[in-house]
Amino acid sequence: MLAQQAGASPSLGQAVLVLCLYGAVIGLFALAWMRILRKAGYSQWLGLVVLIPVVNVIAFLCFAFSDWPVNAEAALRSGAPLPHTHHMSSRQAAYSRNSHHLS
Repeated sequence: MLAQQAGASPSLGQAVLVLCLYGAVIGLFALAWMRILRKAGYSQWLGLVVLIPVVNVIAFLCFAFSDWPVNAEAALRSGAPLPHTHHMSSRQAAYSRNSHHLS
């Protein structure tokens, strides 16, 4: 009877397979986050934050509700006001746009 119960438990090989699959899924999500962050204008290495529990949720919310650098760059190229300059005067916004070109 003990032999039957021991046979019902997962083997070491099954445990290793599950851990490998789990690692592959986590790695895939980290790589996807890295690509998304790079396209948004952030450092792709921030994608590694996805691996840290609780911090990943906070980072996701900050990322979702912040102004993306790529949007500011597109606004500069088109001559449109920067997303975060709606409270500035037109003179301040123009200075802000020109100072970005200098750096």
